Amino acid sequence: MTRVQQKPHSGRGRDVLVFFGLCIAALAAAILWVAVHNRDRENGQTAALTQHTAALTQRISTLAHQVGGLQTELGRLQTSTAAVQRESAQRLDALRSDVAKLRAQKPPAVRRCLGEVQSEIDDLRAFLAYGSGIRRRVTADCTSVLKPRFGG
Repeated sequence: MTRVQQKPHSGRGRDVLVFFGLCIAALAAAILWVAVHNRDRENGQTAALTQHTAALTQRISTLAHQVGGLQTELGRLQTSTAAVQRESAQRLDALRSDVAKLRAQKPPAVRRCLGEVQSEIDDLRAFLAYGSGIRRRVTADCTSVLKPRFGG
């Protein structure tokens, strides 16, 4: 016998092959199920992330709009504050010139009026620095001396 005779597969060998075939088929089915199941979960997570990103984008847009409004308001306030400071500086300059005139005259009543004018200047400085109220301190006796500024 030169040729090796092949025996047909016995029942036990065939059972082993069937078992391995079924195992491979079961593993392939499990891999397919996991791939499909994970894809569905990832799609759900992706949709949730997309919604969350859209919400964040909307919130950022709202905040950017609010910041733009605040910048506009800040610019308006800076402009109005500059105008108030210019007006106050002009008033201070006018008061200083009045004080210089009063110092040049130097009658006895003028000394008291100079104190009142100085108080007015101090109030203006406090108004510029802290926004406090301006109280009128110039009396009726001094209005005749300071008539151009405090009269009527």
